[in-house]
Amino acid sequence: MYQVFVTEGLRRLGLSDRDIRTAVGCCLERIARGRFAVVGTCSNPGHAKIWSSLAEGDVDELERIGDKRDAIERVKILIRARADLVNKQAEISSEAWHEVFSHLSAALLWQLEVVQIPHSRVEVIRPNTSGRFAHLIVRRRAVCDEHVKLLGDTALTSMARTLIDVARDYDLDTSVPMLDDALRRNVVTKRELRTVVDTCKERRNLRRVEIGLELADSRRESPGESIVAVRLFEVGLGGFEPQVEIFDENGFFVARTDFAHRSSKTIIEFDGRAKYTLDSRDHRREFDRERERERRLRALGYHVVRVFWKDLWRWQTFTDIERVVRARTQQRAAVR
Repeated sequence: MYQVFVTEGLRRLGLSDRDIRTAVGCCLERIARGRFAVVGTCSNPGHAKIWSSLAEGDVDELERIGDKRDAIERVKILIRARADLVNKQAEISSEAWHEVFSHLSAALLWQLEVVQIPHSRVEVIRPNTSGRFAHLIVRRRAVCDEHVKLLGDTALTSMARTLIDVARDYDLDTSVPMLDDALRRNVVTKRELRTVVDTCKERRNLRRVEIGLELADSRRESPGESIVAVRLFEVGLGGFEPQVEIFDENGFFVARTDFAHRSSKTIIEFDGRAKYTLDSRDHRREFDRERERERRLRALGYHVVRVFWKDLWRWQTFTDIERVVRARTQQRAAVR
């Protein structure tokens, strides 16, 4: 989590309230009331003490990517601010707690795969109250002691409980990438997840949780692949297996594909362009190698569909794939 400035910290550096207002939009960004993140250096010598704090490691520079991930970085700051506030108010332990971080906030603390945050708010659970505020979502839920863990002095839902809460309260394109990531890294098992479902008093959206667990697959290697699987489910298209190895008629290895539909001989590859920038490889050579790989697959009778990140939110992309698979399945059945 980010270390940021609070108003008093800036004042101790000698900045007046007017100086702080001037710095906001220059080298500071106001994240929440009394909380300011450093977003880089500037040409104003009056802000030199801000830069020196950054250089000395007293604060962190806010990472700005320019897409949906920026909201995640801001929530990390809000989580840190909330943890500081709660720790001042009371001593927290796993036996007696006032509130615990939950859902996507807990997922960030556990370093799980968070693809997107549809809001810029911290999420916590309290035993006796609920509410939604500018930077905070409070849910009133029953959480048994075994579902509460401590990271340092910060109370949060256990990793398994966090995954189930996200599956319960968020769409599949948020929960499934997180489930796949956790299963792939062996930080949790499906048995542990189902135990949490059984012991959790919350029964709302139980069918959504079950669908998420049924779809989760440790073989998928990226969040994009996980969302592809969700979209295929949403259009009612089954039969695609992840990470399928293809061999030619002589038994020689041809390719390892992201998804393969055997009966229609249809392959889905997710965002192949990312491969061209890995490990400082020669981009042209990698492109030629990928093109040759695809040529060999087509020679074996496979139809290759490439899906890019922007396609994941285009319904037509996957209805088109469904039509291709249906038509090719019928054609191959007719030939037999």
